[in-house]
Amino acid sequence: MPLLSIEKNGDSTLLLWEISEDIAFFERLVPENIYQYILENNRLSKRKLEKLSQVVMLSSAKIDYTKLYYNENGKPLLQLDEMVSFSHSGSISAMLISKENCGLDIELASDKIVRISPKFVNKSETLLMESRENLYWAWTIKEAIFKYFGKEVLFKEHIKIISIQPELSTAIVHYKGYHGLGEFELTIKRIKNYYLAFTNKYSPQ
Repeated sequence: MPLLSIEKNGDSTLLLWEISEDIAFFERLVPENIYQYILENNRLSKRKLEKLSQVVMLSSAKIDYTKLYYNENGKPLLQLDEMVSFSHSGSISAMLISKENCGLDIELASDKIVRISPKFVNKSETLLMESRENLYWAWTIKEAIFKYFGKEVLFKEHIKIISIQPELSTAIVHYKGYHGLGEFELTIKRIKNYYLAFTNKYSPQ
């Protein structure tokens, strides 16, 4: 289907696409040179669809795909006065555009997240993580913070989740690591069986 939603949140815009189309669908929506470049430089069909959906979502936000580039750590950046973050899981492609640095993640609930939880949940979070749903939120939240910084973030050691409040669509996180010390406010959303989180505000301390 086309864009699932476009949501404004302060200075940020969240775009979601549930990809049910085939690759050929995007041929009429994506400039020919970019379409061919994506097909030639991505081996997997799923990856091609994700990249093609990015082009269309950027266009929906009135941003030229040629303004997108990646730094040496793979963090996406724009040659504009705006920041961008992407995430893909299952059939959902997500993009966040913001005036400030940002991080976005979306994850389809899975047993794998539960299995690997000892690798990303620290002792201070144990009681908070007694439900499977909170484990899904925790992984998604920590991924969003990693994408905010783009490098040198240890999920278990550097990120401490203080609160997860799905009913208020918010989470509070303390960060202490290579990038200093501070507090994150994040927006969290559940979409069907997907868990989504993105950084709203970072307050260095």
